[in-house]
Amino acid sequence: MSIFSRLTVKTKLVLTFVFLNIVILIIGILGYTSANRAGKNAENIFQQNLQPITSSSKLAELFERTRVNIRDVLIATSASRRQEFMNQTQILRSSTDKLVEEYEKRLSSEEERQIFTEYRNALQQYRNFRQQVYQQALNGDEIGAINNLQTQGPLLGTTVSQSLERLVEYNQRIAAKHKVETQELVSAASYTITSVIFIALGISILLAWL
Repeated sequence: MSIFSRLTVKTKLVLTFVFLNIVILIIGILGYTSANRAGKNAENIFQQNLQPITSSSKLAELFERTRVNIRDVLIATSASRRQEFMNQTQILRSSTDKLVEEYEKRLSSEEERQIFTEYRNALQQYRNFRQQVYQQALNGDEIGAINNLQTQGPLLGTTVSQSLERLVEYNQRIAAKHKVETQELVSAASYTITSVIFIALGISILLAWL
């Protein structure tokens, strides 16, 4: 205490300004670090969760269009119309395969990979079933193909749809988790910065008083 009391006003001011500059530097580092981590969390939400949710929704849409297209193939009134619908099926398959390939590259956890594998297996089973139905129709057994579609199709289709719903639910859950982590990070950073500011003000006042 006596050492500080013997300091000149100029020296005290210099010490105060130096200390405040150090505090400002600390606050800047804390702010940058927090903003950087929050930005990474936000990027993770977009890249790993929101995009897969969009892709899952598109895959579900393509699958429903495929199911309708199968029906159109079976009830087509001419060979040319049937071939037209079958060509449309190939287009839908190509679009689906492209999305599936892109989605697989973004898999971020073992749980998501397991659900995705279940989806791919269910989709392949449905495609095998679809091919059987097409073959029945091409062999002239349209009624048998329609009956087959009505009896087995719903169960196989539901399995595919449910696996896609599980992918959406998974990514929504992880996105919510990242959101909470980001909020907690920002809150903790704000608390830390505020605490440092008040401590700095207290020490500055103390230096000035001494």
